[in-house]
Amino acid sequence: MSNARNLANLLGTNTTIQTAKLADSSISTAKLATDSVTSPKISESSVLFGQSIASGSITSDTGTLDIAFDPTNFKKYRMYIRNFWVNNGKNIRLYKLSAANTVVSNMSCYGGATYQGEGVIDTKQYSNLAYYPLLGDNSTQQSSASGAYRCNGVLDMFITDGNQLAFTFHGIARILGGQTVNLSTGCLGINTDSPYGIRIQCADNGSGEKIKAMEYSVWAEDV
Repeated sequence: MSNARNLANLLGTNTTIQTAKLADSSISTAKLATDSVTSPKISESSVLFGQSIASGSITSDTGTLDIAFDPTNFKKYRMYIRNFWVNNGKNIRLYKLSAANTVVSNMSCYGGATYQGEGVIDTKQYSNLAYYPLLGDNSTQQSSASGAYRCNGVLDMFITDGNQLAFTFHGIARILGGQTVNLSTGCLGINTDSPYGIRIQCADNGSGEKIKAMEYSVWAEDV
């Protein structure tokens, strides 16, 4: 059979060869020129976690950081946190937002944490907290004594079918007592207000209760 006939069979009534016409193993890496696949053909979101919805860098005292969700299109979010620290001896809190600049007064969080690290193996539990304590429980925590030991990790956030928020965080941080630990925390906030997003802040955001620094990026994925 001629090459022209072979090509006609592959094309059919189309102007390009359809995916169904190609066997899974028909194209090998060796058959592709180095520059044959260009960046416009591969979207950024197809190789990263999902769609970028927020990113930034905090370099001076900041009261709160609000992250807006897109709950119509996305139910799962991942936040990468780097070089995060707050005022000494304060905890890091995540609140639920029901609208822009509107904090849900009680997210009613149930969860806990496990710690393994510098001279410590421990667990924490809590119930019916108004916020999600990123580093464990509602007792005072610190991410750094002077900014030299900063919190780094990955925060996953989920919107349930009932508009509740579920969180997990895995990272490395220095907690109260000067102990550097590998920690895993998580909670379910059973409040059912429609979620607009989250607010991150240091303790009550009063005097001497500020986010000192943080680099972050937030990605959304539909599941």
